[in-house]
Amino acid sequence: MPRSHPSLSRTGHVATISLLVLAVVACTAAPGRPVDPPAATEATGAPTTPAAVVPLPAPTAQGDLVAIRVGADPASRRVQLVDAATGVATVDLPDGVVDQEAGLVYVAATAAGMTDVTAYELATGEVRASTTLAGRLSMPTIGADADPVGLSGDGGTLALDVGLERLAKAGPGNGTGGSGVTRFAILATDLASEPEMVELPGRWSFDALSPDGAILYLVEHLTTSKQAEYQVRAYDVVTGVLRDAVVVDKRAGSLLMEGTPVAQATTRAGEWVYTLYRNREVGPFVHALQAREVWALCIFPTKRPTAADEQRAATGWDLVLSEDAGSLYAANGALGMVTRIPVGDPVAAQTVTFRDAGGPASTTRGAALSADARTLHVASGGNVVQLDAASLVEGGRVAGSGGVAALVARPAGGLYATLRTGRLAVLGTSAPGDGVALTGGPARILWVEARR
Repeated sequence: MPRSHPSLSRTGHVATISLLVLAVVACTAAPGRPVDPPAATEATGAPTTPAAVVPLPAPTAQGDLVAIRVGADPASRRVQLVDAATGVATVDLPDGVVDQEAGLVYVAATAAGMTDVTAYELATGEVRASTTLAGRLSMPTIGADADPVGLSGDGGTLALDVGLERLAKAGPGNGTGGSGVTRFAILATDLASEPEMVELPGRWSFDALSPDGAILYLVEHLTTSKQAEYQVRAYDVVTGVLRDAVVVDKRAGSLLMEGTPVAQATTRAGEWVYTLYRNREVGPFVHALQAREVWALCIFPTKRPTAADEQRAATGWDLVLSEDAGSLYAANGALGMVTRIPVGDPVAAQTVTFRDAGGPASTTRGAALSADARTLHVASGGNVVQLDAASLVEGGRVAGSGGVAALVARPAGGLYATLRTGRLAVLGTSAPGDGVALTGGPARILWVEARR
């Protein structure tokens, strides 16, 4: 099966990724036996007095093009290319897996027991390629926001599964409609060749692909206990063989894990896949999968949130990588907490706390670095907290009318912010206002490019 699309150039873009922090231990023990994260050195900065809050200014007439995922309901979300000066969507497509490097959106639509897979040009909305598969399949999703995933790091392979909703309805031991089998499809992204169909007994869901698409990583769901117990397995796409060995923590060798995935992010080449899980007993942790070499690490925070805070802030984590790949940031505006982790020395982390603005918008996941990687912006309540990226000292706050849904660096400086009021605004300019209206309501920003 072809492994790459001939038109793709994989120079790579920096995906937002992070660990959570610090100690590498087994992901969790068996039910009822939570693992305490081991002690680790933590430099905690004192909270700083926030500067005065200033309003978000409107975009300038320069008019960057902003790729966004718009809509609160995953079932009706769209991918749009928006003129930042006007808020007008120049392209509007069904939601799907977005390949920024190739400028493509892969969409799966089911009808009458069949699945149509289509590759759209994001710049024009035109169809690049399409194919039809038997059965009901969908793009895998990860986390509370149900972000579509399933693309290999080299952009050449796409995975589809039965969908988490249908998997959940099937009950223990059943994948689709009580058949006891879970189905996947592995396709070359040119959509020109026959897919590899994978059928496995039991309940499975997508986890990741190796960078070249040769290995499909799957989550095997083992029980229906109070927290789902699972293990990660590797399936060789070329040979059609499920490996016997479980993908375990390289240092601790734990086989079983528990938790609910909150977010997932991947390095530019797809070698590392980081999945943040929520666990009511031990708090959040990150499963860090080395997708090329088939091993993993599990990373716990050094300090657990209280049960009440964990409930309030469980979906508030955002994961950010500096452009020079020198620092990872785990930011939670709802907790008012940021941890900076040097990539080469994760135990030398620095954690600071700041005053959370509170309120219903405090569970936002908005966090982003400025284009020069000097300032980390974290949405917290109705504000955006600005931190020095090296020292994590707070430098100021910017107001976000109605709450910030997402942040991303702007090529010309400053940051774009999408607001929960369904508007697009810019941080870092002097013009007043609260942005331009978007079509479709709240949006998450995928990337921004300067108009040519």
